[in-house]
Parts: sequence; C-alpha cells; structure tokens
Amino acid sequence: MTDPEEIKHELSTQISLAISAYAKTCVGIKALECYDPQKAARILMAHSQGKTQSHMVKHMDMERETIIRVLTTYADHFGSWRELGGKLAAYSYMNLNSLEEDMIESVRYQMENDKIKPTFKDLKEISIAKANSDRAANLARGEATSRSAEVKEYTDADYERLRDSAKERFKEMKKVIDV
Repeated sequence: MTDPEEIKHELSTQISLAISAYAKTCVGIKALECYDPQKAARILMAHSQGKTQSHMVKHMDMERETIIRVLTTYADHFGSWRELGGKLAAYSYMNLNSLEEDMIESVRYQMENDKIKPTFKDLKEISIAKANSDRAANLARGEATSRSAEVKEYTDADYERLRDSAKERFKEMKKVIDV
C-alpha cells in the first residue's frame, strides 16, 4: 500500500472491525463503542496517527477517562495500527516538506528579482507545522520524541575522595609556591 487514502481506508477498516467485535461483547455495559462507535473510532484513529490524549481532550470534546478507557481496551491492536498511522503521518510530513521547498523556491525567485526582502518570519509557520508533523510521525511509529541526559549520582564516598584529592593538590601547590 502506497496511497495515503488506501492506508487510511485499511486503518479505518481494521479499527471498525475491532470495535464491532468488542461491541458484541459489551451487552449491558455502558461503553462508547456500543452507543457511538464512530466516536470510539475517531479516538483510535487519532491515537494511531500520534495524537496525544491531551490533544484529543481539547479537540474532540471528550473526557480524558473515556479516551483512556477506549485506548486501554484496544491496546492489543496498537502495533498494526501504529504502523499504518505512522505511514499516514509520514505522508503528511512529506507533503509539508514539499510545500516548504516550493515556498523556499518562490521566495528565492522573488528575492533574486528584488521583489522582496526575506525574513525568518516568512517560513516560520510552515517550519512549525513541519516540526509538529515530524514529531507526530515519530510518535505514531513509537520512536522517541525527546532525549534525556543520563544523570550521574554521587555518593558520600565519592564526595570524600574528591575532597581529599583536592586537599592533596592544594598541599602540592603550596609546596611549589613556598619554594
């Protein structure tokens, strides 16, 4: 599958099948999948494309607890959905990247013909959108979105060794200065 619409359709189909299978088992249970399967599908589709829970709460007008419950219910399916969602997010990133290249080319042409004086602000919005799209693609694929430094912990013994070593160096420096 290489067409984004085909990928989106496949992802949507897989999600719908999973929701249908679960809906058959939730008789007597108040579950979103039973009374509004499209809403549940929107949650799963957004998650598979790297959207965060906070994003879904703000933009889908749903309670966080509902989103968490739906995501937890379908956790076993995330591997295959993440792969398809990652492909969709990658397409979005590549389209934004292409748009940015076209804008740069247009700005360069206008700049060469003395029609404009470019500023960094000219490309700011597309660059932000590209960074967000890249982050979403990485998140959808399950890749790290940030890196953290390793923090070394020091013990009292390490501190005492360092202190004793410094005292010895100061003694040596004092001998050299006194001579």
